[in-house]
Amino acid sequence: MSDSVMSGLVAALVGALVVCVGVLGWLERLPRNGFVGVRTKASMESDRAFRAANRAAAPWMVGAGIVVLIGGGVAAPLADSHTDLYVLGGVAVMILLTLVGAVRGHRAARRLGDP
Repeated sequence: MSDSVMSGLVAALVGALVVCVGVLGWLERLPRNGFVGVRTKASMESDRAFRAANRAAAPWMVGAGIVVLIGGGVAAPLADSHTDLYVLGGVAVMILLTLVGAVRGHRAARRLGDP
């Protein structure tokens, strides 16, 4: 298996995991933890804040995961000179969407602390 195929498969796996985290956040089933989800000072204040933050970030997380899942899924079977571009493009968009989701999630958690 070539390195290009492997990078596409890894990207697709990461995308699937990000989609799962986003869906769990959307359904408010993602428990407060130190590993996945929106973990800012405001979101980690309480379970309620963590749920609010991850629910607000969920559409962005799901979108980010789908983008990199598609990028990796398209790249894996191609194994040509463009494979890395699909993977890197998907990862770049995933990072951008994840950051937007994190900011929205942080703001949602912060609003819970405001009077």
